[in-house]
Amino acid sequence: MPTTLIISDIHLTHYFGRRKFEFLQQLFSSVDQVILNGDFWDGYLTTFDNFMRSRWNQLFPILKSKNTIYLFGNHDAQRFSDNRFHQFCNQAKLRHQIQLGEKTLQIEHGSEIMLKEASNYNPKLLVKIVALVINGIHWLGTRVWGTRFYRIHQVWNAQGKDWVKHNLANREIIVTGHSHCAEFAPEEQFINSGCVQYGFAQYLLIKDGSIELKEEQY
Repeated sequence: MPTTLIISDIHLTHYFGRRKFEFLQQLFSSVDQVILNGDFWDGYLTTFDNFMRSRWNQLFPILKSKNTIYLFGNHDAQRFSDNRFHQFCNQAKLRHQIQLGEKTLQIEHGSEIMLKEASNYNPKLLVKIVALVINGIHWLGTRVWGTRFYRIHQVWNAQGKDWVKHNLANREIIVTGHSHCAEFAPEEQFINSGCVQYGFAQYLLIKDGSIELKEEQY
């Protein structure tokens, strides 16, 4: 059966990283379909034009060959880009559904259901400075604690779970990114795919009718 990758919060800019590139190249090539669930690139730290011209564009033909679905996030909101995003995806939208047995996966970035205020930012100078500071803190935190550092963001996942109680039917599961805090709680109708940053990668694989959270280093 086909294998689908759901991945979010990669936060690519115009700066190129060989190790991250090789990891993504291998991962994208290993599956049948890719769903980029927001913050594929980072409009708070670069421009869409600079990103599209960067060496990351070597990934685009692979993504196009995988029938890639691109879901906009807050760092890569549609208003930050233009139609060139079709160079790396086959569809672009805000949310997507997958039927998995009796369950329906409702896939969206998550910036409209948790830490919602962050989705309204525009990539101006102050926002870029704040984003750089936050990235520095995250880099240092992951150097010391690895992905355990992202547990400080569990409060955002809690917001997502509260949203579930008021908005989802019993057989629906929300699949998000945004918080960078991976969590696999289908019994609570909530799954978060984590992020791919600072040498750590978390993502979801759908294979043989089941979904699984993966974590590895690159």
